Amino acid sequence: MRVTNPPRSRRATSNSVRNNNSNSVAVYRDEINRIKQILPLFKVPYTLGQIFNSENQSPFLKPDGKIKRPPNCFMFFRQITNILIKNTEMSAVDKLFFKNLDQPLLSQILGALWNSFTLSEQSYYRELYGEVTKLHKSLHPDWKYKPKRSKAIFKVVKFDSHDQQEPQYQDQEISSAISEVTPQIEVTPQTEVTPTDIDLSTFYLFYGQQQPFQYVNFL
Repeated sequence: MRVTNPPRSRRATSNSVRNNNSNSVAVYRDEINRIKQILPLFKVPYTLGQIFNSENQSPFLKPDGKIKRPPNCFMFFRQITNILIKNTEMSAVDKLFFKNLDQPLLSQILGALWNSFTLSEQSYYRELYGEVTKLHKSLHPDWKYKPKRSKAIFKVVKFDSHDQQEPQYQDQEISSAISEVTPQIEVTPQTEVTPTDIDLSTFYLFYGQQQPFQYVNFL
């Protein structure tokens, strides 16, 4: 019998996320305080064109001409902190502090920094982010977000239910991978069981007397 764990409620999930955020803030407490002292996080002296490094063209265009989705609020905050780290005047010790942080570690620290902000502190960046969404809408009013679906899900092109055949796949790698994990089962035709095919000695021993066994067809 298979035992499954009960589904976690939204409240339990949100509590676990909140605990992870608080743990990360506690781990990087010293780095968070130092970054707050070095960078002018709440006096960003740049325009949107300077932040996106695109004064004369849309910052939401890819090299192939496609329109990019605007970044979320945290990614926008992450982009601003990168510019502040490069352009803020700081001492040699502070420069060495940032130089010793590789990108994965810096991303974790900035994530903990974002989680340490109060609602009023986050609202400063949310207001700036509101300007980003307005700019995106004004430059590309007809743009709509269309998420991409995995092409591997839609590789099945033919399946005949009458023949009971396996589905055919266009992608040879997917077809070979499925055949490797699929067990090969030999199917043999079922034979009809008759009362004479059953060993009745076990039943006679169980009942303790030589009574004829009555065959009952449960099918």
